[in-house]
Amino acid sequence: MAKAKTASKGVENFQQWAHALVTTRDGSKVISVGAMSSHSDQRVCVWQAPEGTLLASQKLGTGAVSLRAMALSPDERCVAAGTKKLSLLSPEDLSVLQTIEAHPKGEITGVSFSPSGARVATVSDGRVEKADNSVAVFDVATGEELKRFKLVPGGAYVCFGADDETLYTLHRHPLVVRRFDLASGEVVAVEHTTTSSCAKLYVSPAGPTLLQPQCIEHPPSKPKGKPTFERSLRVTHLDPSALVERSSVVVQDYWDDIGADFALSPDATRIAMNRGKLQGKEGVFDLVIVTIATGEVRVLAKLPVECSGVFWSKSGAQVYAIDPEKGVLVAFDA
Repeated sequence: MAKAKTASKGVENFQQWAHALVTTRDGSKVISVGAMSSHSDQRVCVWQAPEGTLLASQKLGTGAVSLRAMALSPDERCVAAGTKKLSLLSPEDLSVLQTIEAHPKGEITGVSFSPSGARVATVSDGRVEKADNSVAVFDVATGEELKRFKLVPGGAYVCFGADDETLYTLHRHPLVVRRFDLASGEVVAVEHTTTSSCAKLYVSPAGPTLLQPQCIEHPPSKPKGKPTFERSLRVTHLDPSALVERSSVVVQDYWDDIGADFALSPDATRIAMNRGKLQGKEGVFDLVIVTIATGEVRVLAKLPVECSGVFWSKSGAQVYAIDPEKGVLVAFDA
């Protein structure tokens, strides 16, 4: 395991609970959504990198619903974020360009721009009676609703495919990946055998990739002993059309006892992972990059606490990790 030599200067006073983060193509700005020092203060923020200066922030929603979803358009002229309403914002000063009534009776859990930037899609999750559980597609220029598909509760991710007519969603309970053909209205749904509340879906030029944390319990080796747990991360590359498994790899170098965050690189070849384990009564944490094809593990840093988020830069050249106790975002060369 090779250790990283240096990390970039940390962004101070960063969002302690950032649910989504993107960088501009040149790496000069970081855009994030989530809570600041209080869960009721849900904001979109733009930061100057690497200095860490807060350039702009915009409070969205009432704080009763977590601000979890955000996307930057391909031309980097528009940020989409929201809780029930979807706000289209200027990435320069976060002024509101347009507000779309996306999911009045649901909670936006995912948002994605189409490759051309002409469309934006949202997925919602609602657990109350008559809640809005759906995936919707809107015209960015006009805000007009173009398509809406009703779903069951549990929607977590939405991603456009290689064109503006193909859309993917991930549901976690049960674990179902769906493909929507917006031109024909055809829907393909494939249920996976495991259910994971932490599963993530990514779409790269190669197609959709599903990341599933797994935990296998082994019985005690001695009478009155404690069971042991084997944790791993399954990486499944799916066929873009049929959603059947094309290849699957299990990443075994996954620490135990404490949950961790993880993210797939833009080219779908590496995973950045925050691992944690107990040593006595104390938690020990680190940040690593795992090469999927070989299983090689590169340690980027030892960490004092578990990260509240792990993210890749758009270029794949850096990995970002958030220290929730100090509210600091640190970038590591990948």
